[in-house]
Amino acid sequence: MCAMSDAVKVEFHTPYRSNGEGRHEVEWPEGWPVPRKGDGVCTRDGDFLSVRTVVWYPHGEDGSEPFAYVVLGGQD
Repeated sequence: MCAMSDAVKVEFHTPYRSNGEGRHEVEWPEGWPVPRKGDGVCTRDGDFLSVRTVVWYPHGEDGSEPFAYVVLGGQD
């Protein structure tokens, strides 16, 4: 398991843009803490999405490095 000081990779699952031009994109700077359920995340386009779910993979998946999978959705 990762030590608290280790940076954790964050993978985002985002909804499709309302204009049909693919999914929202999020840039998450290395070293920033993993967002928690209920937090807000700003996309590259300046849209604000809510964190719906956070799933931790402390041992990775299929040989990958440890990461957190964050599902984002629109504002309630």
